[in-house]
Amino acid sequence: MSMESCINLIRAAELRDVVPVIRVSDGSPSSILHSLDIGAYGIHVPMINTAEEAAGVIKAAKYYPIGERGAMLPRASDYGTVSAAEYFSWSNRETLMVVHCESYQAAENLPEILKTDGVDVVFVGPFDLSVSMGFPGQANHPEVQATIDRCLRLAREAGVTAGIYAADGEEAARRIHQGFRYVAVGLDLWLLRRACQEELRKVKA
Repeated sequence: MSMESCINLIRAAELRDVVPVIRVSDGSPSSILHSLDIGAYGIHVPMINTAEEAAGVIKAAKYYPIGERGAMLPRASDYGTVSAAEYFSWSNRETLMVVHCESYQAAENLPEILKTDGVDVVFVGPFDLSVSMGFPGQANHPEVQATIDRCLRLAREAGVTAGIYAADGEEAARRIHQGFRYVAVGLDLWLLRRACQEELRKVKA
């Protein structure tokens, strides 16, 4: 989505006391900066495969002394109605940093990624992981599931929240029971499709 679309969604979330989090298109400093400046409380960064990439994301998202984010007072700071020092400290403390583990390379490098200061959540993408492991679309393949289990164990041992995508509520419940604490449920397009299909079934009954 464009930044103009995102900012409208952020406003809508704020009106409903929902925490707005943006999945940026990539880990570039400009993508991260724009998303945080317009008021996102956190960001999802896809395809983080190494500890160096994770460190670069943190550097782009956090203000000094943690990172190198440009010092300004954007919409996220209520346009400067709070002091700069107060806003910078709040942003460094409260901005949620979610890095995606979506490849076999990322899974292999996860112990080092988890050591990166500032990473709050490591988010496993089962479908991308299945493709990377040579089982495209087979997110339930035993080898893919074993890798997901290992990612969960490593995250918990490191004291980092483990997240994962779940296709529906039943899978989300299983993942929560498994130990994942940050679970994304479904996609808007899929949820709409299922709702439409269910109503059509009632019509044809």
